[in-house]
Amino acid sequence: MRSLAGAHAIVTGGSRGIGLAIAKHFAFEGASITLVGRDEARLQTALQSLDMKPGLTLPTAPKHATYAFNVAHDNGWTNMMAQMKRNKQNVDILINAAGITQNSFLFNTTLPDVKDILNTNLEGTINGCQKVIKGMMQQKSGKSLTGASATTVY
Repeated sequence: MRSLAGAHAIVTGGSRGIGLAIAKHFAFEGASITLVGRDEARLQTALQSLDMKPGLTLPTAPKHATYAFNVAHDNGWTNMMAQMKRNKQNVDILINAAGITQNSFLFNTTLPDVKDILNTNLEGTINGCQKVIKGMMQQKSGKSLTGASATTVY
């Protein structure tokens, strides 16, 4: 893997599981991480677990942040990207790792639960890509990773 020093990555589902594991690895490689999740307390705990690469010290150390919102809600993405624009903060990498699962057979799953799964897993990814990739196109660089696919934006 090439160095991620100086890169900025948004990681949805960053408070635990696969999202947190990716965020930790990227932070270790020198990237600044923005963790996105629904639970602010979990995000703060996750934020504390992001280790820097040995030898990196301030002011060269990456700066990390959190945003608590439901990725399925467009307004959360809009607010976060507006804040980043105000801070003149580019996004180099978008990791869509937010997702929820069901713990029952489909025939026992309520329609509202199925809708919640679809809203988070599908609409959340679409919302993120729409909002973040627009900025990547303006800066003429960036990558979006969702599941097993990656899209390079130039």
